[in-house]
Amino acid sequence: EEVKGKIPILCGTGTINPNSVKEQTQQAIDLGCDAALVVTPYYVKPPQRGLVKHFLSIADMGLPVLLYNVPGRTASNLVDESVALCSQHENIVGLKDATGDISRVSSIREKCGDNFLLLSGDDSSTVDFMANGGDGCISVTANLDPKKIHDIMSLCLEGKIDDARQLNANLEMLHDKLFVESN
Repeated sequence: EEVKGKIPILCGTGTINPNSVKEQTQQAIDLGCDAALVVTPYYVKPPQRGLVKHFLSIADMGLPVLLYNVPGRTASNLVDESVALCSQHENIVGLKDATGDISRVSSIREKCGDNFLLLSGDDSSTVDFMANGGDGCISVTANLDPKKIHDIMSLCLEGKIDDARQLNANLEMLHDKLFVESN
């Protein structure tokens, strides 16, 4: 109620059980969230066809969905072709990619188009992600230094990649330390 209409509310509704994801996504809808961030189900390692079906069923609920691929934490990697299949659904609006694989940006952009939102989920490679056509990031480091991350993203969006790299260099140790153990 405080921020509705002022800032977009992206609610994480992903978990291991698809029924729980649907329940949490419905709660996000009922509370007026603007979109859901849905992670690949962890531990169970579903096949690609299962991941696509899972994401499409959540998108069918009507809330915009941002796919979240973080194979280092889930043991499940959503491949580019599956992202492309999902992107054909009107409610699947983008991807948070935490693989650190910069080559994915151009591949996914080519398969999904310019209107598909590509966000980095890997702080140490975010500037390179942006330099290769990404749209922004969902950052762990921003919890500790939101202004610097904002400034870095602004520089990237302005095409000032060298300036962004220079500012980001001051955060490299912090990026690394935040991932020494679970964050």
